[in-house]
Amino acid sequence: TADLYFYGDIVSSWWGAWEDTDQSPEAVRDFLKEQDGKALNIYINSGGGSVFAGLAIYNMLLRHKGKKTVYGWRCGFDCFGNCVRR
Repeated sequence: TADLYFYGDIVSSWWGAWEDTDQSPEAVRDFLKEQDGKALNIYINSGGGSVFAGLAIYNMLLRHKGKKTVYGWRCGFDCFGNCVRR
């Protein structure tokens, strides 16, 4: 299995990242390429951020072939956390 953390803001690109914990679609894409169908543990404790970036990440996670388990305390926009669980 592989662990994916969303502990910072969801940003549109790495240019918008202020902290190492911020996530962008490009970073998630690169991470998922390395995992190639492995099961994912997804940890969410994020205040949210860019809805468009969040939807891009959500769609990438849907296309990932491995099993996804989400552990979340807080999510800035409910659609991201709730939809990934399905």
